[in-house]
Amino acid sequence: MKKWDFALIALVAVLSLLPLAFLGRADSGARVVVSQNGQTLYTGALSEDAVFTTPDGGNTIEIRDGQVRMRAASCPDGLCLNGTAAPLRPLVCLPHGVTVAIIGTEEDEPLDAITH
Repeated sequence: MKKWDFALIALVAVLSLLPLAFLGRADSGARVVVSQNGQTLYTGALSEDAVFTTPDGGNTIEIRDGQVRMRAASCPDGLCLNGTAAPLRPLVCLPHGVTVAIIGTEEDEPLDAITH
């Protein structure tokens, strides 16, 4: 192999990793929607810090620095406390029926289905 072959391979490797830098970033018009049992309880901008507690006091949702997480939950397993919400990856607390989702701007069309 010639020295330019190694440079070309390195360039292709770096360029292939470039999309990872943008993965998981929500756009500036993204909104947070909190719903419980199908009823919308809260809608707010992802860019604004806020803390929201469900009316029954079972869940507390925190929006900070462009990320959304379930700060507290009174459910027995506490699985909803792990991780943060992302577009197409909502947080769900099944015992309380709470869903925290990040949606795009109003012009965005909803997806009909997602395949993995």
